[in-house]
Amino acid sequence: MQKFLQLRGSGDAEQRLEFWLSSYLDAELEILRDGFGLSATLSELLTALVSFTETSKALPFVAERFLRAYLPLWNGSSDSGAILDLLAFLPPQPFQKLHQDILSTLESSVFCGAEAPFDVLFSFYGSLTMRWMGTYSTANDQTPRGFLKSNAIFSLIEHVAVLAESALAAGKPAHAAILSFYERTTDLVTEQINVKKQIIPAILPPRTLAYSLAITTSLSDYSRLCALLVTYKRCFEKQEAGVTRVYQSNATDLLNGYLMDVCNLVWRSRALNTTDPNATGLMCPELVTAGLQSYLSKVERDYSVHTMFDFSHGHLLAAMTKTAFIELEEKAQGMTSEELPSHAGPVTQRSLVLLEKEGGITLTWKQYRLEMLNWLDRYGFDGLRRLMFATMKDLMK
Repeated sequence: MQKFLQLRGSGDAEQRLEFWLSSYLDAELEILRDGFGLSATLSELLTALVSFTETSKALPFVAERFLRAYLPLWNGSSDSGAILDLLAFLPPQPFQKLHQDILSTLESSVFCGAEAPFDVLFSFYGSLTMRWMGTYSTANDQTPRGFLKSNAIFSLIEHVAVLAESALAAGKPAHAAILSFYERTTDLVTEQINVKKQIIPAILPPRTLAYSLAITTSLSDYSRLCALLVTYKRCFEKQEAGVTRVYQSNATDLLNGYLMDVCNLVWRSRALNTTDPNATGLMCPELVTAGLQSYLSKVERDYSVHTMFDFSHGHLLAAMTKTAFIELEEKAQGMTSEELPSHAGPVTQRSLVLLEKEGGITLTWKQYRLEMLNWLDRYGFDGLRRLMFATMKDLMK
């Protein structure tokens, strides 16, 4: 039937299809409300309906009507793939009303029934955002209707940001899913810039969300965040200023702050510093920073809150960079017959000077950090190297 409608579609054929679907889906709802559960054929029908919708690029009205009635009865897990695939074809419209009518019920059902609800929701919202952005970018209209669509996209992305902050505040392991959402949107913006048809700007996550992602416990997620910031930087460099100011008037300052704060964590050993231009110290209050510094100095005289996130001390990097440094020492040892003294760790600028004086390997502080970036890059954590070489002036040269 799908192939027939594609090749020889007519208004009469479409009406017959909608009538048949309406009768079938109404019967499903009646059976479900009577407490008999879902029929054995609903899953097959929904799968076929997804295929039809993906081909026609539009969600049939009868399917949308069914989903509106079905979602309050849905357990959040049955046929979730097909249901979310269909809802991703909802057309651009005022987001607040859409959320009130459909999406709030969807979220409630997913939270009640899905094993990883945040992963499911961020994946769905990523698909919906991509569809809306693609629809608006191909419309090429600057009419109020087009403006309405763009506002809907901004409202949708704002909602995802709030949902993401809620997930992280609740301690849910949603970092990877959140990053995937923002990666998908920036990839589409990059594609639009490359073909010179950009309308939607690259929309940054809010500070509270960006900095929550920056203190993740996963090196993989941290590397992805660094790579994402590089993508934003490239978008801002290539897109027109007018596009940038469409939604976030302070977007450039906001991004520069992200870049400076993240580079201060790792490369510059100036974590939580607020004196650099655009730096906000991850929005950590000065009283908290002072309290942490006071505590650390009592634990170890050489410890500092500013170095606690760098290659040698950071909880994400210290173990791996220690392994990398041992490899450097073993390589140097293999090139001489003399017994070279080894570094006890953690590596600092001063300890490298002392190690050289004692006859150990010779490395400047900058060379050490470059070696660590390259080692991490070889093992798949390329985001850190990309960010430093795209941001630090001495490396950009």
